[in-house]
Amino acid sequence: MKKTMSEIEIKRLVDLLTESIGIEAAERVIHEAISTAGLPIKTSYSEQEYNQICDVLKKKGGFIKTIATVASTAAYRDIVKRKQTEAEMRESYAIISRSPVVIFLWKNTIGWPVEFVSENVKQVFGYTAEELISGEISYSEVIHPDDLDRVVKEVAAYSEKKTRKEFYKEYRIVTKSGEVKWVDDRTYIRRDEKGMITYYQGIILDIIVASGRNGGSGHRLYRSSENFLLSSI
Repeated sequence: MKKTMSEIEIKRLVDLLTESIGIEAAERVIHEAISTAGLPIKTSYSEQEYNQICDVLKKKGGFIKTIATVASTAAYRDIVKRKQTEAEMRESYAIISRSPVVIFLWKNTIGWPVEFVSENVKQVFGYTAEELISGEISYSEVIHPDDLDRVVKEVAAYSEKKTRKEFYKEYRIVTKSGEVKWVDDRTYIRRDEKGMITYYQGIILDIIVASGRNGGSGHRLYRSSENFLLSSI
């Protein structure tokens, strides 16, 4: 189960106190503060309850007051939230790296040169991330020649719609070894402040491999991929 922000903040608060007085004393101080605030010991607290706990700690004075004051500031909470996001990114990327889903970031120029691609690209495409990012081969060269013209036209048509944020398509790719594979491509459009397209973010799924997996795993892989895209590139 995903932890709430306040649950993570309480744990971090314990960690901060532990650095000064040790884990047992830190937990005792926190439990006393929770009790003084009139709250029960539980696994999750609301933002209001978290602030009540910090207020109790501030009254203790000394370094405990200093730590509690820092822990209750908006800047500190932003840092904790960012750390949580980084952890979620690492978890999503770990799932992607073990799956038939490949993450791409393409420049909006001829041939769709690759700016970023997940390391597991070799499992599906046969090419290493370095070969694609270096420009040794462009993405358009990977698309099956019989499908390339259709894909180009579809991307152009979707891109002309200013309100369009994403689109889906299926086509064949030719791997480095010459094997032909069908892929499902979910593309997200990135625009600058003037509305001009700068990049395309893609989630590429090997259809045959994914179809052999059990119960809804394809959906879970897409969700992990979408989480990674939203949090990073």
